[in-house]
Amino acid sequence: IQKDLTLAKDSRLEVFFQNAYSRQLGSLKLTKTVEGGPASAQTQTYTFKITGPEDANGIYSGEEFTNGVATVTIRGAGEKLIENLPTGSYTVDEQDASIDNWTWNDPADVTAAVENKDTAEVTIANPYTEPQEENRKPKDDLIIVKQVQDGEGKDLTASAKNQTYSFTVSGKDIYGNDVNSTVTIDGTINNIDGVLQKSVRLIYGTYTVTENDVDADDITGYTWNDTASTIKAEGITLDGEGGRAVITNVYDRDTGSLTVEKKIDSEVESVGKNITFRFVVTGPKDANGTYSGVTFTNGQAVVEITGEGSVTMQGLPTGKYTVTERTPEYVVGMNLAISYLDTDETNAADGIVTLAKDAAAKVTVTNEYTYEDDDGPEEPDGPKEIKDPEVPLTPVEPPVEPVDPEEPGTDIPEEETPKADAPETGDATIVWILAAAVSGIGLVWLAISGKKKKDENAE
Repeated sequence: IQKDLTLAKDSRLEVFFQNAYSRQLGSLKLTKTVEGGPASAQTQTYTFKITGPEDANGIYSGEEFTNGVATVTIRGAGEKLIENLPTGSYTVDEQDASIDNWTWNDPADVTAAVENKDTAEVTIANPYTEPQEENRKPKDDLIIVKQVQDGEGKDLTASAKNQTYSFTVSGKDIYGNDVNSTVTIDGTINNIDGVLQKSVRLIYGTYTVTENDVDADDITGYTWNDTASTIKAEGITLDGEGGRAVITNVYDRDTGSLTVEKKIDSEVESVGKNITFRFVVTGPKDANGTYSGVTFTNGQAVVEITGEGSVTMQGLPTGKYTVTERTPEYVVGMNLAISYLDTDETNAADGIVTLAKDAAAKVTVTNEYTYEDDDGPEEPDGPKEIKDPEVPLTPVEPPVEPVDPEEPGTDIPEEETPKADAPETGDATIVWILAAAVSGIGLVWLAISGKKKKDENAE
């Protein structure tokens, strides 16, 4: 510093010099890096203690220093720049940054010199690694549930012939390790209160459970529905709350169609045309509901056909079906024989068929009506009569063919009715017997006459 001064005669000049010093200032940049660890490590708050010159007092870039000491935080992996700090040596010490279930290697303190008008940089790295001790690794339970059911949710587990199921558990644990293991569920051992399930202990992570052998239940009368089944459960996170994977195999009931046909075989065309025949159809117990207008309850239904005709029931569950005429319909004066013809390959005459998937089965029941011979009515053939007091027999009178007046008939000479004394009161029984005998002779004559007439027409 230079300044010119003038000194006068006999005067005194005093000159004072003052040196002013300003503190040198610089900046400190703190960088935090995170390696490994859970996802939360990238967002948690890390704390650092910074110790510098004691004249660092006040607030610098939002951070408060007292006698050279400050506490600074950084969220996740990031950095912080503190400007206009007094120059000097600064030490950065990271506070406890441990995370449960991980090994944290506490980094050593880092010291940096902050110089005038310059920036000192400090980097603190936090590597998190998998613990070496097995008991420090967190584990949780993954429950695998196996379900076998039909499209309506009915449990079919007991019907499955194959009761051993295999699953693959895949994914990554929280340490980044690939997991791939096989789990087997035994239908007997792992049946807990009617539910097939097994618990697997795994390290925390995210997993997928896949059934290995789909459509292996082998259930008679059912077909696997691949679109309705769930053979894979994905994105199951184990973090201490437990996990559950439900694998469901859905099977559709196999169905087919059954036709019941009624035929009438008689010498007279009109016989049976107005009779309503009833048939009992018995099949699998799961035949419940209405099929083409016919209602089944626990595998049984009644089919009605008037005269000759047929009824076809679509969508019936596959299995064995028995068709029996409910109450044989007799015609007065004629014999009845019932016969069965069905599509069963083993026995086509018993009214029993086995309905296969997408197939059609048929049972034809024929009623053969013939005139009674002199020996009286024949016993009806076919299945035994099913008693049904609620369905009365329907008597039908045999038709009588008209007599052509131009053709000669059989002359019966008129005979004088013999006179007899009126019977006494005690002879009432004799009168009744005589009347019955005359009526019987008349019926026999009508039958012989009609048959003779029919034979003549046939000639």
